[in-house]
Amino acid sequence: MVHATLAYLAEHEAIWESNPAFVKAVSDLKKAVAAIDAANDNSSRSGSSRPSRVHTREMLEDLTSAIADQLFALSEETGDLGLAAASDFSRASLYRLTDEELEHTAKHVCELASAHLDALANYLVVAADVAQLATLTSNFSMTKVRTPLPAFRRTLTASTAEERLRAANRILRARLDKLVSRYKPQHPDFVSNYIHARIVDFSPDTPAAPRTKRRIAVRRFSAVKSAKGPRRVRR
Repeated sequence: MVHATLAYLAEHEAIWESNPAFVKAVSDLKKAVAAIDAANDNSSRSGSSRPSRVHTREMLEDLTSAIADQLFALSEETGDLGLAAASDFSRASLYRLTDEELEHTAKHVCELASAHLDALANYLVVAADVAQLATLTSNFSMTKVRTPLPAFRRTLTASTAEERLRAANRILRARLDKLVSRYKPQHPDFVSNYIHARIVDFSPDTPAAPRTKRRIAVRRFSAVKSAKGPRRVRR
């Protein structure tokens, strides 16, 4: 969880060490990751498995937003107002959706992409990307419907671990991703490599970042684009 990003920032500390807000954000992220690592160590010793729903949700949010961005760009080119309304939302707005709303939105984006697949080829979105989104949506749906009744302590631990993961991701997305964008004029390579570290930095139980996600996300990484306020998801 975010170890590659922290390692990259540590290697280039000279660039941001004079920025108090940046220093504080990195410090808070280190504490959050240390808490997650400690909880994971305890979990592995007790034999309980690490929750995967949060990781699946993160990947689903990223890919849904990435493909929706290309759909919106297509709508601007073609003047398709209906497509524009259906795909005009920010990455941050997905974070605030409930699980059910996110699943519904991902399915809708998948349907829109399938319907415009030929035109999306010019935007580097292919059938494999849409299939991956459908698979992620299905996996997310399965992880959130679990048979309840593990012991109370284990349920509480899983819930706490998920909250810690989301807290760490919030530090990255709502603070560090925004702070990094200020360095683009003077240190473009630093920003570019930070983006790469963020995209490929999955948790240890996710073997590798999907090639599709890297290709699309590098082009549209919303956290370092010119800031645009959160917009409400339209479905």
